[in-house]
Amino acid sequence: MKEINLKEALLINNPFKNKNIFYKTSNSIIREFNEDKYGSIPKLLEDNPEYKLTDIERLEISDSLIHIFYDNKHYKGPAKWLLEKIKITIIDSYLSILKFKDFNSITEFGAGYGSKIITLMESNYDENISSYFAVDISQNGLKACQELAKRIGKKVDIIQHDFNNDLLSDLAISNNTLLLTVYNLHYWKRFSIKEFLKFLDIGITGGIHIEPCSDLLSSLEDKSYKDLVKEYIKKNDYAHNIAKPFIEAQKMGYIHLEIKKEMQGSGFLPASNIIWWKI
Repeated sequence: MKEINLKEALLINNPFKNKNIFYKTSNSIIREFNEDKYGSIPKLLEDNPEYKLTDIERLEISDSLIHIFYDNKHYKGPAKWLLEKIKITIIDSYLSILKFKDFNSITEFGAGYGSKIITLMESNYDENISSYFAVDISQNGLKACQELAKRIGKKVDIIQHDFNNDLLSDLAISNNTLLLTVYNLHYWKRFSIKEFLKFLDIGITGGIHIEPCSDLLSSLEDKSYKDLVKEYIKKNDYAHNIAKPFIEAQKMGYIHLEIKKEMQGSGFLPASNIIWWKI
C-alpha cells in the first residue's frame, strides 16, 4: 500500500460531489445488496460447484485501488487488503473473548454471502460452538451463504430479517450466542440502549462489532478528515452514536466492554472495533 494525504484520497473517491442526502430505506438496502451486490452469486455458485468462499471474494471484490484509512493514516491500496485486515481483527477479537467466556453459537447480523461468519466457521477455535446463524435482508446473500458453508462441510441456519422493520424478538436464534456485526448497525434507523438490551433478551451474550461510530471520532488525528467523516455519516443518514449503547450497558453493570482505539475502513467511513461479553 502507498501512504497518501487527504487531498489525494479525495481524488480516489470523493462522495461529496453530489449534494443530495441518500436516505436509507428497506427498499434501497434490498436493491443495493440483494440485487446489485449479491444478485448474481447464487447462479454463479450453481454454475461452478467447485467454487468456495475465496473464489467468490476474488470475483466480487474489485482489484482496483481504493482509499483505505488505517492507523490514523490514509493509504491507496487494494480492497482485498482491507477485507483480510478486517478478518484478522475478527479472529483476534474472537480469541480475546474466548479467554473469558464460551458460547454455544455464533450469529452474524448483516451476514451477506457469509464472508465473515464462514471465516469463523473455518477457524474452529471453540469446540463448544454447535450452531451458526446468518441474518440478513438479502435472500440472495443468505442463499449463497448457506451454499458456501455447505461446501466446507458446515451448516448455517439462515434468517431473512429487516432490522428497520422486523422485531428483534422474532429472531429464532439459540441462547448464549456470540453476535458479529461488520458495517451493519449503521444501517439501523436507531441503535440505542433499548435495542442493545434486546440483544440480551434474545440470548446474545457477547459481541464483536466493526462499526462506524460517530461518537468515537475524537481519536482521529486528522481534523479535516474527521469533519468529512461526520458529514458523510449525516449525508447518508446512517445511525449516530453507535458506541453509546455499549458504554451505557457497561455503566449499568450488564457487560464487560473493550473498545479498541484504532479505526480502519474504506473511504470516509472508518470503523471502530467493539468487543463485549455479558457479566
